[in-house]
Amino acid sequence: MESLSGLIEQYGKEYPREAEKVSLFLQFLRGEELSEELSRGHFTGSAWVINRERTDILMTHHAKLNLWLQPGGHLDEGEGALEGALREVKEETGLTGRLLKESLFDLDIHLIPARKSDPAHYHFDIRFFVEADSKTDLAVTEESHDLKWIPLDQVQLYNRSDSILRMVEKTVPFAVSPVFGSIDKEADYRQRVGVYGLICDEAGRVALMKTFRGYFLPGGGIDEGESHEDCLKRELIEEAGWDVSMGDYIGLSHFFGITPSKKLPMQLSGHYYRAERTGKSVAPVEEDHEVEWFKPEEAAQLLRLDHQAWAVRKAFF
Repeated sequence: MESLSGLIEQYGKEYPREAEKVSLFLQFLRGEELSEELSRGHFTGSAWVINRERTDILMTHHAKLNLWLQPGGHLDEGEGALEGALREVKEETGLTGRLLKESLFDLDIHLIPARKSDPAHYHFDIRFFVEADSKTDLAVTEESHDLKWIPLDQVQLYNRSDSILRMVEKTVPFAVSPVFGSIDKEADYRQRVGVYGLICDEAGRVALMKTFRGYFLPGGGIDEGESHEDCLKRELIEEAGWDVSMGDYIGLSHFFGITPSKKLPMQLSGHYYRAERTGKSVAPVEEDHEVEWFKPEEAAQLLRLDHQAWAVRKAFF
């Protein structure tokens, strides 16, 4: 495996939207001057562990932080990031991990709050994509309250942080989720990740957006830097003028094909949530969108996109 500096530089090329973070990692690695807060940090290694069936993610209920996270932690003296990440998987879960992706899977900088004699500090976390056998017994240690294999489309129910959601999205091409359309192996698909809301009125009817192309669930593509919640809130203001609150996660689906609007081969990955209308804030920006309400079974039949109809059926039937 190439040097850590080379791996980080390659990661920056693979994920150009994360350029600012990549630059901070390289500065920290080279010992260049950073802010006083970031200079109080150190490298850590962690593993995003998927099962062999490509359906579930292994997460630990961290004893100190009281959060559901991927296995990982501090590096021992002289230890490389990958070596440390695989060691942490073994120590924290009892499983032996196998590297699935030679390049880095994710990078994250996060604050660890002060605890007892330890001052607050930052972790520069280097993350690898690892496979393990979910049929092997898990070994819970003092590091964790619990260990659990969690279906990929339910990870958001345990941790909805931007860091975790980012890794869920990066897992999509490797995972088993409902796939619609047809995949042409010769096509160069552009991925577009979206967030959509299933909103009901007091009568239990589902809100659909009517456009000249047909009926769709409210929501749309994630803009750069947006969380799932940010995206859904923005889309609902633009389409309906509504303030909404995000509820339970429903699932993830994928569509491969030529979209009517783009006329290009696209991979549309949609995350679906229940949501509640909390008020009408402004006039909708998109004047060609009109809200109509339907019983769930009617909504599933009317929706133009099969993957959105799947989400309605999964939520209500």
